[in-house]
Amino acid sequence: MTQDFPDDATGDVLRRMQARGDDLGKPRDIDFSIMFPDEASVTVFAGRIEQYFHTVKYHETDEPGQKEWDVTATRLMLPSYDVIVEMETLLQREAEPFGGYIDGWGCFSA
Repeated sequence: MTQDFPDDATGDVLRRMQARGDDLGKPRDIDFSIMFPDEASVTVFAGRIEQYFHTVKYHETDEPGQKEWDVTATRLMLPSYDVIVEMETLLQREAEPFGGYIDGWGCFSA
């Protein structure tokens, strides 16, 4: 069954997944990436979101001339437009007070 998705970045990704034959009715780990300016912000943020994700990892980026911290929050879920947007909204709300921002999401095909 083909689904229609809104015309935005998340909808575009889901449309491409569907066009490749990915079964969007199968749950899988979805990784959300959130960027922060410093480790202190990351540790507070990670504590605030860990109840929603089965894994929360972070590391300093290797970008030359940039000191940023990359958090990956992983949740087992369906690749559903509404749930992905809900998780991104939650993450953005929790990240903003610490100077963080959403840097995208991704998953493997099922």
